[in-house]
Amino acid sequence: MPYVTSIERFGIEKGRKEGILQHSRKSVLDVLRTRFKRVPQPLTKMVQAFDDSKLLTKLHQEAILADSLESFKKRVEKLV
Repeated sequence: MPYVTSIERFGIEKGRKEGILQHSRKSVLDVLRTRFKRVPQPLTKMVQAFDDSKLLTKLHQEAILADSLESFKKRVEKLV
């Protein structure tokens, strides 16, 4: 097993976290597109700007429960 330096471990962990965030953002947007067909660009940018995995998990749940894109947007604004 090759030696992994602390800098390499840091980079690996950073990449793993970024991958989780990207997947979480994509999941939220996929749910919105599945339910409402088209997601406005400003709302897409808003979701893509989040960098907290716990918040993105909550947004995923909100996307599933939202009655409309407008209600989802209002819920997002209350969370942030």
